[in-house]
Amino acid sequence: RIRKKNQERIDDNIPKKWFMKSYDLLLVDPPRQGLDKTVCKMALDFEHILYISCGRKALLRDLGLLQSHFEVEDCVLLDLFPRTNAVETLVHLRKRRV
Repeated sequence: RIRKKNQERIDDNIPKKWFMKSYDLLLVDPPRQGLDKTVCKMALDFEHILYISCGRKALLRDLGLLQSHFEVEDCVLLDLFPRTNAVETLVHLRKRRV
């Protein structure tokens, strides 16, 4: 493991400076399994999340994990694959006001 001097880390694998710039929006399009715990931790530093999901169960689970910090601002169903039962969901999450 390589550690650079004065570099914060979210976990042992991802340096915080790698993703923390002046952005306030995080775009995630995870696989059907949903977000992993590291991404959920990273998400807490953003004001907005655009979550694209093809897996309803994972989306519900992830929304449950994020609900104490974020609220659903908007939600849209996208039928990108006509004549199939696959539907994409786009959710705009906004950080809760304290």
